[in-house]
Amino acid sequence: MTSITTLLEARNLVVNYKNYRAINGLDLSVPAGCVYALLGGRGQWRRKNHDYQHVSGLQ
Repeated sequence: MTSITTLLEARNLVVNYKNYRAINGLDLSVPAGCVYALLGGRGQWRRKNHDYQHVSGLQ
């Protein structure tokens, strides 16, 4: 039996910036050895960057 090691996990992440809710209930689980990307439409790069910074602990 093999077990999957989780490299990064966030559950119900909520981030407020001033009077704006930047992240509302983000759930993310990345197994070790996998590559994930945050995709979205044009103009949404700030949200994806913000999500990444909070999940990775950079902010």
